[in-house]
Order: sequence, then structure tokens, then C-alpha cells
Amino acid sequence: MAPLRGATPSLTSRHNLDPDAKTELRQRARGIGARFADLLRTRTPRLTPAQAEIIGWAALSTASSISFHNLELPRQRFVQVLTDMVDAILTADLPVPRPATAPPAGPSAGWSPSRRIAILTAATKLFAEQGFSGVALEDIGAAVGIAGPSVYNHFDSKADILIAVLDQGNHVLRADMYRDLTRATDAADALDRLLTSYTEFAFEQTGLIRLLTSDIDQLPAADRHRMRGVQHEYIAEWVQLVRQVHPGQDELEARLRVQAALSVINDLAATPRLRATPDTPRLTRHLAAALLAPPHG
Repeated sequence: MAPLRGATPSLTSRHNLDPDAKTELRQRARGIGARFADLLRTRTPRLTPAQAEIIGWAALSTASSISFHNLELPRQRFVQVLTDMVDAILTADLPVPRPATAPPAGPSAGWSPSRRIAILTAATKLFAEQGFSGVALEDIGAAVGIAGPSVYNHFDSKADILIAVLDQGNHVLRADMYRDLTRATDAADALDRLLTSYTEFAFEQTGLIRLLTSDIDQLPAADRHRMRGVQHEYIAEWVQLVRQVHPGQDELEARLRVQAALSVINDLAATPRLRATPDTPRLTRHLAAALLAPPHG
């Protein structure tokens, strides 16, 4: 039987589309998500509208997660694992909702970061919203209150800015992972900590996550290869940890589940409508954890 590999577009991979196509894709995805949520509430009346929408989007994200890898499995097993993961989303026991809390305060008046950090922050936002090719140095300079050519005092090119942004994001993720692994009491505790820290990062740095998952192809070949290597090593740490917690999984299944869990976190964090619900991060983390465990777990 022929192997099956990932081939569908991700919910968050939209940078190469023109504005009209992006709008159409967003409207179609929203319509599918809303219809899915209605079906879920019909089947499970106890779900709130927000919970049903989050679960529906998570199921769609799980199904599309195969676009982030080229793993090959026999078709029957691939379909079985994917079906198990979607079922894990749809049947997950939901945590009790928590009351909304006030969002964290922003920077106090009179404080400002260094010019380099300001450029990186502005570029991250612009690249995430408009795509790398849709942003000029003049746009970045205007966002931080300087002339476009003045950006060259800090970076040699627009590509160098993107490289610095992605390096910074990868460094933070690796540092968080190191902290989680060194503080954990066992593999299960380490995985729990890692899920929590990654979810927090994704919801706090939605633009950066979007660039890490979709804009690496904009880099020169050498930097693209290096970034891919860093991400591969990062995913490999997740896979090794998941296999320690759930030893019945082989490496390919564990990788499929890790990719699906991270895709769910990334997609839900990147969707403003879902992110506006206060309890979404906690529910997202809970659903991602359900994806990592095999059915017998």
C-alpha cells in the first residue's frame, strides 16, 4: 500500500496569498468552524458556544497539521492515527471554566526599549501581518519613528532583520525548554511544564510564532537550512519526551502527535476571534495534551 504524507495547507500558512484570497480563505475557514461548532453543540449540549468553537477549530487544525511535515506511513496506519487524534479532540474532558482575569499591564509610560529591539518588535508585527515580501524597510522605520535608511545603522538588510527575529524566537523556545526540563521531577512533569510554557509563548507572541512556522522559506538557503535544523532538533526533544511518557508510541507516531499538538496551539493562538476568549489558552493546552496520548493512554 502506498505511503501517505502531509499535503494540505495549514490554517496559518497564508502569507503567499493576495489580500482577496486571504479574505476568502478566512471567511471559508470561519464558516467551516462555525458549522462544526453548531454540530458539536447539537451532539454535546453542555458545551458553551466558545468551547464548541475552540474544539471545532482544534479538530480542523489537527486534520491540517500534516502540512508541517513529510512523514510517511502506510496509508491505513496514517489514517488511523489521524482519526484517533481528531477523536481525542472531540471527546476530551474539558476543564472547569475559570473566571476572566484582567490582562497584564503594558509597558509603563516613559519606558522604551533600545532602538534595535524596537526595530525587531515592529518588524515582527509587520512581517506577521503583511508577509515578509509585503514590508519595506521604510515601513519598519516608520513604525519606530525613524527614516527607512536609518534601519541600516542596526541591520544590513531586511533579510537580516528576519533572521534576527527568528533566531530570537528559537532562542527563547530553547531556553524555555531547558528551564522546564531542568526543573521537572520526571518525564510527565517535564511534558506538562513544556506544554504550559509553549502555550503561554504562543499566545503572547502570536506574530513571532507565525513567522517561525511560515516565513523561514523567505531566508537565504544557508540560513534556511540552519533554521530548519534548529527546529528539527527542537521537535526531536518533544518527540523523545512524549515517548518516555507514552512508551507505546514509535518515533513516527510520536512526531505526528507532536506536530498536531503544536499546530493546534499555534492556530488557536493566531486566531483573534478565539484568542479573545479568556479561557482559550488553558483549554488549548488541555486539548494539545490530549493529542499526545495514544488511545490506550
